Amino acid sequence: MTITTYQIRNVLKVYGNQLKKRANLLETSVEPVQPSSDFVDISVEARRKQVLSQLSNRLISELKKEPPEKGTYAKELNLQRGLSQETDGSSE
Repeated sequence: MTITTYQIRNVLKVYGNQLKKRANLLETSVEPVQPSSDFVDISVEARRKQVLSQLSNRLISELKKEPPEKGTYAKELNLQRGLSQETDGSSE
């Protein structure tokens, strides 16, 4: 297969025209190309629900870590029971 000089010149001519068109399009576009960024705005009520959900999830996970008999609430309850038993015992 033979490629003639006419075909090569024709390809180069078309290629040059395409480059000129592209350069003209870039010059005429005034708007600079900026990367798009997403912005999410959450309402106050939705934010409140989100914070409450996160807090409740954190509390539940903390409660799951400690057995109920060794938890902080149980310790306070035992202290109160111990104090009430001591006051009950002293009145007898």
